[in-house]
Amino acid sequence: MSAREFEILRRFFQSNSESRIAHTLLRFRDAITFCDNWERPCVAAIAWRDRLVLAGDAKGNGWAEFVASLDFHGFIQCPEDFLPGLRRVAPGLAIWPRVRFVLRGPLREVPSPRNAQIRRVNLGDAPALEQIEQSWVWKYWEDAEDFCRTATAYVAEVAAIAVSVVSIFVEYENHADLAVATHPSFRRKGLATAAAHALCTDIVAQGKIPVWSTSPDNIASSVIPRKLGFVEIPAHPMYVMNQEIPPVE
Repeated sequence: MSAREFEILRRFFQSNSESRIAHTLLRFRDAITFCDNWERPCVAAIAWRDRLVLAGDAKGNGWAEFVASLDFHGFIQCPEDFLPGLRRVAPGLAIWPRVRFVLRGPLREVPSPRNAQIRRVNLGDAPALEQIEQSWVWKYWEDAEDFCRTATAYVAEVAAIAVSVVSIFVEYENHADLAVATHPSFRRKGLATAAAHALCTDIVAQGKIPVWSTSPDNIASSVIPRKLGFVEIPAHPMYVMNQEIPPVE
């Protein structure tokens, strides 16, 4: 991808609210991109590993053939207008409903968990975070060590071990999408909520807006933003191609 093509895609995706993840995918040199017309784009796409973003006019030319050529397995983010075309190239396409929360008012205070320390993540946390077995949290990093070295994240530490982590998963414009993972033995103890509160405090101090996304059946995940004062907003589904919808853990 040339510098000119990068800038064209950046601007194109920036004008489309469905495409917030695209700005993260553009960072990767091995991302695969498509644009129907580099001079006057009508539709564009970017794919990296198990993420695919489509934006623009679904009536544009070439995007369906691009998707069909990828042998893609993963999650697709795009406006609903693309769905008929996606189903033509992927008859087994699944729809994964989402719920979305945003902090529009003050951040609510939450109780401090007993026998736990809330602090920023550090490199020494990598082995403990790997034990949580939620590697999707550091999907956009090389590995858990790279995540611990460079991510904006807080952990809840119990007995000197990080057992819960909340991080900025994706940043775009003035928003920050959050990700959370907690070891099964330490769930429903307020640890993730407390870590999320610490992270959101930093995000708000930087003039940004925290955002939380999950699936409707993940009740435990939805509880956290509600406790912190987030409000639910309309959310578009994700589409899942050639694989199963992830189960709630």
